[in-house]
Amino acid sequence: MDKKPNDLCLVCHANDRSARGLVFTNMQSEYKKGSKSCVECHMGPRQKDVAATYKMYNGKAKIRDVRNHSFSGGHTSLMWINALDLELKEKKDALYITIKNPQPHNIPSGFGSREVVVNIIYKKGTKIIDEKNIFLTTHYKRKSNKISIAHLAKSASKDLSIPAKGKKVLKVAKVQDATSVEVELNYVLVNKEVRTLLGLKDRNWSRKNYITRKILELKK
Repeated sequence: MDKKPNDLCLVCHANDRSARGLVFTNMQSEYKKGSKSCVECHMGPRQKDVAATYKMYNGKAKIRDVRNHSFSGGHTSLMWINALDLELKEKKDALYITIKNPQPHNIPSGFGSREVVVNIIYKKGTKIIDEKNIFLTTHYKRKSNKISIAHLAKSASKDLSIPAKGKKVLKVAKVQDATSVEVELNYVLVNKEVRTLLGLKDRNWSRKNYITRKILELKK
């Protein structure tokens, strides 16, 4: 494992298949190798501590190199701050939103129905005159064509995730009379469709985890 530290992580996070054979997560194929391994981001730095408290070495627990086992990830709000980058440009009557992903895996990824919300607010001076949301997520259907969770799905919608070490460009129309536009990215653990299907009421599932925000002054 020292030579291929990511292999243990990929036991669970690669080639996840639904009961109908649909592959809905394959972080191994999307992964772009960088300077860090999975555990360096998701388990933190090595530190001297005990892996087990059983006293088997001269009546003492063995001190060794260990990492934090909370497995920080999609459920950890602080990890999302600046996890993606934003660029805003205007051309004629259109606004181009470029979302760059410096991470070694796609976002969103890891489990089905996770979501990046692109919130677009148009202002005239300080007054909001229009607002739009774009939802980067995957929708799943059962054999009967009914809404499904990933683990029971027969088919899936187009992959809208931002590729590892890549980018996605969204084109939206500018709003008449708007003098500026503000774009904010947030991450949600489970999209509304699946939250409704499963009756997920806990705020943890719907909480918007802030990623980044940009403002562009528009030309008159």
